[in-house]
Amino acid sequence: FLIVLTVSCLVSINNYFCYHEPSAIAKGFEDYYGIDTKQFGTLFTIYSAPNTVLAFFSGQFIDSYGLRKSSIFFNALILVSMLLAALTPTPESGILSPTGVYLMLLLSRLLLGLGGESICACVSTMISRWFSSTQHANTAMALNQASVQLFGSAASFYILPHVKSIPACQWITVLVCVISLVANFIYNYYETHHEDYLTEVNEKKDEEQHLHNELPSLPTYQSIDTDSVHDVLQNQHQKNIPTVQSPVEHSIWRQSVDTLAKFPVLFWLIILHISLVSPILYTFTAFGPMYLQETFASSLTTTEAGTAISLLYMSIVAAPFTGMAIDYIGYRSWVQFFATANIPVIFLLLIYEVLDPSICMIWMGLIFSITESNGVVLVSLVVPTELTGTAFGIYACCISFALLLEPATVGWIRQSTGSFSLSIWIFFSLTLAGTLVALYVVAYD
Repeated sequence: FLIVLTVSCLVSINNYFCYHEPSAIAKGFEDYYGIDTKQFGTLFTIYSAPNTVLAFFSGQFIDSYGLRKSSIFFNALILVSMLLAALTPTPESGILSPTGVYLMLLLSRLLLGLGGESICACVSTMISRWFSSTQHANTAMALNQASVQLFGSAASFYILPHVKSIPACQWITVLVCVISLVANFIYNYYETHHEDYLTEVNEKKDEEQHLHNELPSLPTYQSIDTDSVHDVLQNQHQKNIPTVQSPVEHSIWRQSVDTLAKFPVLFWLIILHISLVSPILYTFTAFGPMYLQETFASSLTTTEAGTAISLLYMSIVAAPFTGMAIDYIGYRSWVQFFATANIPVIFLLLIYEVLDPSICMIWMGLIFSITESNGVVLVSLVVPTELTGTAFGIYACCISFALLLEPATVGWIRQSTGSFSLSIWIFFSLTLAGTLVALYVVAYD
């Protein structure tokens, strides 16, 4: 289990490391490729935009073609994206026009987004497959969250600014992608050699949750290879089993609608809750230093405001310990409700300047370490194993859609009103709504 957890964490650090690479070397990146700030921002928009829809289909891809094949494909896509970025010439070289250079960068970020969000869904499926039937599900998810933030996001911001050459930074990201791809092959080796065990424990988990009684599912097979679901469907069609129809007989949209109908109401409630809460925290951290300096101008300098926000990320190191505590206590839906209820309180304290912002950021980081990993575990517990990939694809779609809208909305409000006050009140309202949805999840469950 420890080896599987370690390699599954390494499988997705490339996405976090590569996503933040332009931000870590922003000024040098803009100068080297001859782009302005607006073009720089578009590189991040094009990462998220396609995943508002395509992440759902990547989830179906995982369930249809198997986790092992899918994860290798998505990791290879990330590697190709960073190779493309590393091979992008400068406008001064004369090989491409400035427009051609920028289009290559956009294509690189597009491929990174398509592979990156999908590999995150793969890793969530990996951990769910190995740990959701154990007493260590929250600990495993929390360790994954802490490791990718530390060795992916934080490492990118720490290592790359010390590298003087932009091309060298690009090739470092390629090296990280190779490390993740190698880890992916190691994971596949272990899953292949424990196939029977995983099939048995996940079927037992599904039976305990009574999921097969709530929604239509495939007939039970004693042993199904995760990479042979398509073959199973073909064999059933040949045997004229009427409960499962060949994918050829339906359009992709019809199949997608049929798949969505299979998810229980509790799953959609959890997704609604996560969509209201998690993107708010990411959006707040993006604008946090500017907001804190605006609100606490008399007591905070620009450097101190940035330091306060960094405390939020440092507090996520507590994720493994909160995960172990939740595994010991249980009552995950209650934990999610009480943790989420803290967030609107923190925003109120910031609005009325009741508490030191550094304390608020540490508090918010601790809450984030609970809600993020515990929310993923809740998703894994309410869907059958054969739909786990699609479930996390839907999860990624909703998060991407919110992150596409919220930062732009906050920026527009700031530009229109000259203040972040309205945005913070919106954050308070949305997280309060998320708290009420979490309470309804408890009641429904």
